Amino acid sequence: MKLAAVCAPSDSDRARTTFFDRMATRMPEDVDLIVGDFNIVLRREDHSPPKRALSSSAAALRRLIEARNLEDPPPLGSPHTFFSRSSGYTARLDTVYATTSSHWNIRVGMPRDPGVSDHAPLLAYLDSQLAAPHSLVWRLPPHRLKNVNLMRDTNSLFAHLAGTTPEVVYRQWDRTKRSIKGMARSWPDPPIIPKIPSTDPLSRDRKSTRLNSSHT
Repeated sequence: MKLAAVCAPSDSDRARTTFFDRMATRMPEDVDLIVGDFNIVLRREDHSPPKRALSSSAAALRRLIEARNLEDPPPLGSPHTFFSRSSGYTARLDTVYATTSSHWNIRVGMPRDPGVSDHAPLLAYLDSQLAAPHSLVWRLPPHRLKNVNLMRDTNSLFAHLAGTTPEVVYRQWDRTKRSIKGMARSWPDPPIIPKIPSTDPLSRDRKSTRLNSSHT
């Protein structure tokens, strides 16, 4: 995953416009997330008191969003992340933009504000759409791993998946688990070799000595 961190200029609308226009041409094409302080809002509800986003920098940011197929998953209720101590307004200036073509599912949340800045913190939770729906880990009884026939068939099964893409492996993982469990049931457990009593006379003498010493 590739991430771009942004802190847009706050001094002038012209400086922000230039900043976003340069981002559009200089930022790598394969960036998945753009996070940071954009110092501009694109919706009336993201500024209090409400403010229409008609500036040139807002237009430049919209062009960037459209060109890169970005989406803004706001936190529940779209809480504002900035409080101006001098002017008394609030705004949602800090944003996480995700590319719509990315395989990452983005959820944005706001932890408790520690009050150390005029910006509130954001948390972005990432879930890959490539993740298998069930656990990638499962357990087989240890004695199954001693079955030579099962290990041979298991190696052949994984060799079949070795040349595929991660997407194919994830899609077929549950089927692979079921196949291995089925093979484990089809192959009988390795025979248990009974322990044969020792015929070594010295071993019997040592055992007898231990027994005699325990009774004294």
